[in-house]
Amino acid sequence: MNIDASLRREIKFVANEFFVIQIRSWLETSRLGLRKHFPDRIVNNIYYDTHSYDAYTDNLDGISKRTKLRYRWYGSSQTPVAGRIELKSRLNAYGAKEFYSVNFSGNVTKHTQLFRSIKDSVPPEWDALLDFYSVPVIYNRYHRSYFISKCKRVRVTLDCKHDVMDQRMSNSINTYKKANSPQYIVVEVKFTPDLTDYVSSMVADIPMRISRNSKYINAVNSVR
Repeated sequence: MNIDASLRREIKFVANEFFVIQIRSWLETSRLGLRKHFPDRIVNNIYYDTHSYDAYTDNLDGISKRTKLRYRWYGSSQTPVAGRIELKSRLNAYGAKEFYSVNFSGNVTKHTQLFRSIKDSVPPEWDALLDFYSVPVIYNRYHRSYFISKCKRVRVTLDCKHDVMDQRMSNSINTYKKANSPQYIVVEVKFTPDLTDYVSSMVADIPMRISRNSKYINAVNSVR
């Protein structure tokens, strides 16, 4: 098992895509002294939920302790390739992540194929979790840019060019029929809790509004 070791704080900012030039300008001149951390890449996720949408409703209801399950892979392939199954946990303002690598060969086009590979890659103690969050609901993908602060303790990502595809209608993984979803920019600032005051002061001038944004919630809303 891999664990994103410590609890972290995450501040999210959202803006219309028309403001991307201003946002990139802020990233280049931020008092955090940001620089590129990794090459840009495409992030792909299939989100799982219960038949009664527990993960979705917990988020909307503002439940302080909640979890979210997704399969994530990177790159231009819209058909799932080797990646990892991630469990994101949140308690109030703090988050943590557990994940397992998932490897398979061949062309995976069915949800049952993918879920079988996921189950084969996790320990038995995850069985109940996978049985609970067993419904593939959404496939979303977006372009992500990565930055890190001069002190190397604050990570910032910029997400744009979002695509959403409903997965509830068929066992076949829908990679082509896109929902009519709004285009927006998300900046996420990630850091350990002891840096809260410092980070808050450093990002006070960002030309975006702070938000409880959830890409999963936005994606579900776009297909309901």
